[in-house]
Amino acid sequence: MVGAYRLGRGKAKALIDRRTKYPGNAAINIIVWSVPKNKGFPEGIKYSYTLVIKGERVLGYDNSEGKGHHKHFFGREEKIHFTAGMELRKRFLKEADEIRRMMHNESD
Repeated sequence: MVGAYRLGRGKAKALIDRRTKYPGNAAINIIVWSVPKNKGFPEGIKYSYTLVIKGERVLGYDNSEGKGHHKHFFGREEKIHFTAGMELRKRFLKEADEIRRMMHNESD
């Protein structure tokens, strides 16, 4: 669902809201909002990319206010370098695909 939302103190407009299901009870969620540029979101973009397998987030990239650009990987959190939005999404999708395939093959 793409629409307008309130996010923090400013108005956010959802640009992408895509959920894709995969075998092995896996899903990739890509959500991107256009937000007013501010200290928390200097690029004017808020995003959340997640790979969920069997109800657990195993990989996530996001830029939560106050934390900046970071990655969640099997419960650990680390800073990531922000590149152009499309490049970051490609990097996430490549990593998510590798993890998903590895975990799906292990459960066969």
